[in-house]
This record gives sequence, structure tokens and C-alpha cells, in this order.
Amino acid sequence: IEFNIQGGLMKRLMVVDDEAVITTQLEDRLQSMKYDVVGTASSAEESVSMARELCPDLILMDIVMKGKLDGIEAAEIIKNEMDVPIIFLTGYTSDNYIKRAKQVMPFGYIVKPFNERELYSMIKMALFKHEQEQKEYLAHQQLKNENQVMSAQLEEHHLLESTLVSLGEHYVYNREEKTLLFDNAPLKLTKKECAFLEIMVQNV
Repeated sequence: IEFNIQGGLMKRLMVVDDEAVITTQLEDRLQSMKYDVVGTASSAEESVSMARELCPDLILMDIVMKGKLDGIEAAEIIKNEMDVPIIFLTGYTSDNYIKRAKQVMPFGYIVKPFNERELYSMIKMALFKHEQEQKEYLAHQQLKNENQVMSAQLEEHHLLESTLVSLGEHYVYNREEKTLLFDNAPLKLTKKECAFLEIMVQNV
């Protein structure tokens, strides 16, 4: 386990670019920013399998690379399978690429050549935003679970109310089982007494 200079766990980043020089430069810069570069991929196809294996905290993804898939298609696959923020890092600024990139909801879009401060700020903001989204999701799930528990308890309470009829101190009649309870202990009744009780509780 690696820690950054503030004493926290180092964030695990993955770099995807088919230019080895850029990959090496990025890796050096990220390490100087106290990030743990857990993997580098040179194609979109490789990035998908690597993301599945490594589950990084964030991916820096080039868009145009050699292979059947481009970075946008790879990002869409990763997004559908796992909760990993992706920042596109590309030299392409055409409307077509930007429009397609927006559809996969990236956490950033940096145009090459980039400067270190821009890269640092974008990564920081992406990680922070993703962390906040996770907290909101967990809070929503907790609230949803609590509401489900309350609904089940209310349903159980209403069922008991419709099943059990109080007949004064210590006596309760169970409609479903057709039994009279005294301090929760069943009493033996004759058929006539049972029929009489059924009539009594009909309008209760």
C-alpha cells in the first residue's frame, strides 16, 4: 500500500495512449504529483481489459488510437461495466469528437499539448467530483433501504391490527387462527363460544 505526502492512500491512475513518448511523460508527471500509475495501455482494446483487471481510481484516455476501437468507444464500455472516472487527453478538437465524447459523460477533456497545472487541476476535480457522487449514491441507497424497512414494518403493523382484536384487558382474539388469547396464551373454546366470538368481532 502506497501513501501520498499528506499521509493518505495514493490514488491509482491508468494511462491510455498509443504514443510511447507521451505515455512515459505522463507517467513521470503523474508520479511527481504523488499518483500511483498502476497501468499503461497502448490501445483502446487493451485499456478495457486492463481496467477490468486493475479497477483504477481514474483513467486518462487518448481518443484516436490504432485498433478496432477508439478511446470514446473504450470509455463507453468501461463506463457501462464499472464506476471509473475518465478524462480524455487528445489532440483532436473537432466537433464530431467532442460531441461523441460528451455522450459518455467524461470527467474532463484536455487538449494536447497540455500543461502540468491544467492536468493536475483536472485530475483533482475529477477525483473530488467522483467521490462526492459516490457519497450521494450511498446516502440515497441508505435512505431507500430505510424507507423499505419502514414500509415493511408498517405493513406488518397493519396486518397485526387487522388480525388481532382486543377484547378488553388481557384478552385478544386472533381472526386468522380463530383463537382467543389470554396474556398471549390460547384458551380452549367450544364451537358455540367460537361462533359467538366470530359474531362479536365482525364489526370491530
